Amino acid sequence: MRVLVQYVAALCTFLFSTVAALYEGSEIKDHPFEWRSSAVFSQWVHGEVKTSSDILVVDYLVYAAKFKPFFPLLLLLGLLYFIALSGVVLFHKRKFSLIMYFGVWAVMLLLAAFFTFPAHSLGMKMMSIVFITSGTASGLAASLLYLIYKKEGVVVWGH
Repeated sequence: MRVLVQYVAALCTFLFSTVAALYEGSEIKDHPFEWRSSAVFSQWVHGEVKTSSDILVVDYLVYAAKFKPFFPLLLLLGLLYFIALSGVVLFHKRKFSLIMYFGVWAVMLLLAAFFTFPAHSLGMKMMSIVFITSGTASGLAASLLYLIYKKEGVVVWGH
């Protein structure tokens, strides 16, 4: 029951913050001078963004993350909690898989930090900090789980 409550809380946080971030990010349509730097996905799909109708919805999230980061950060935190909880639920009996799950997420989150860190806006710098912090926490979780299982004499690597 406690896991279900955590899933519902994470999902509600994620959904509410997604809707709020999309709403706030829709302001990009009113700021053509931002299309070049904030409509990244639209440029990949359409080339140059010439009208507001060329802007993809995912670019609303980019714009919101740059200039109104509260809800995009909340979205990210809800998603990361959901992912971490899913790993614990799925792999709690498979020690090696749980360690690898957190290890892979650590690498992915630190890579995300690497790609967002050179950003100039405060919002994207805050996103980078969340990626660095959660990537480091995931790596520490993997390392601590390994050490705990090793100390308990649990065979982790399947031999």
